[in-house]
Order: sequence, then C-alpha cells, then structure tokens
Amino acid sequence: MKKQETEKYNALVLSLHPKWYDMMNDKTKKYELRTYDFKNLNYPARIFIYVSKKTKHIFSGMIAASFIMYGPGRVIEFDMLAYHDMNSELDDLLEQSGLSLLEMKDICKGKDARFIKVTEFKNLFNPVSPSNINVTPPQGITYLTDKQVKRIDELARIPF
Repeated sequence: MKKQETEKYNALVLSLHPKWYDMMNDKTKKYELRTYDFKNLNYPARIFIYVSKKTKHIFSGMIAASFIMYGPGRVIEFDMLAYHDMNSELDDLLEQSGLSLLEMKDICKGKDARFIKVTEFKNLFNPVSPSNINVTPPQGITYLTDKQVKRIDELARIPF
C-alpha cells in the first residue's frame, strides 16, 4: 500500500494571550515558544495571531522564516538550509521570549521546545473573526489553507 503524503500548509493561526501579543506588538518579544513540531508547515510561513481573552479576533500577521528547537541538551536552529548548535544562546532566547528557564520547563513538560522567530510583525488594518474564515478559534495552533489566507487578506487588508 502506498504511503499517503501529509498535506503541507503555508500559514497558520497561533493563539496568544493579550500579554504576549502586546509584547510582540511593541517588539520586546522576538520569539514565541511552542511544543508543536510544525511538520506540516512550509517555510517561510505566514503566521496569524489570534488574541484570546481580548476581542477574540485575528489581529496581526508575521512571517516565520525559521524556528529554533530546544530539546534535552541541544538547541538547534532550523531554517531549511542550515542546522547549527545554539546551546550558548538559550538564555538570550528565553529573555527575548519573555520567559524564564523554569517557565519554559513548565510549558514544555519534557517535550522539545520550539521558538518561532518573530519577523515582519504587522497589525492587520481590520481584525478578522475566525468564523469569517471558517475556523474554530484555536486553542494553540490551526493550519490554514491558501483559500483561508486569501480570505484574511481580503477582509483585513493585510499590510504585507
């Protein structure tokens, strides 16, 4: 039996608490920590930010050209071209994520950590309700089809 190909996506919606969104917006948060492996995501990827516990709309977008993975005894940057050791930079990653090492360990609970590098962070001209793109508000992440991304662009007049 032929192995079925896993669908790849060019975008996703990432749910953030208002505190983390505000830090990204004022450029003090340069990395977002997640434990997902993002294996279905093409790079560079468009990532839209859903702000939970605020107005429950998609407020902004960013481009993620790479992510950094931290696991037991290793920190490796993945940019689809190069892999290099970054153990010495973990403290900088945590500081630029707004987290302490204890907070990271609590979030990860033994899983590999992935730091998404925040690049080209821009607010949408018009926030978008997830229901307008046929998406359930995400608890963490939700992959988006090209059709859904096009709909966000139409509704939000995204400034990219």
